[in-house]
Amino acid sequence: MKPDELARTLRPPLCPHCNQPLYFLKMSILGCLEYKVEVKNQQLTYDLLEVVEWQGEAEFWCPHCGQTVAWSEDEALKLLTRRDLEVYGAGGSSSDN
Repeated sequence: MKPDELARTLRPPLCPHCNQPLYFLKMSILGCLEYKVEVKNQQLTYDLLEVVEWQGEAEFWCPHCGQTVAWSEDEALKLLTRRDLEVYGAGGSSSDN
């Protein structure tokens, strides 16, 4: 494991709204999905076949407080891989991160 990966494991980024650790984000986006629908045991079952089309923009939110923390994949990736200056062992304490 690389030093910066170890540092993120030990001290993950925090939600800017509730200050809880962010090990993952939740995401929503509108889309058109295609399912195979069958009857099994007198119940309908749904198996996702494919995503036909996405509509709109993705929204990423904190799993703790539900507040939006990113509006794009780039923003979400930047947040989840952020290296805070207070984290030691992440390749030095340079202030030009």
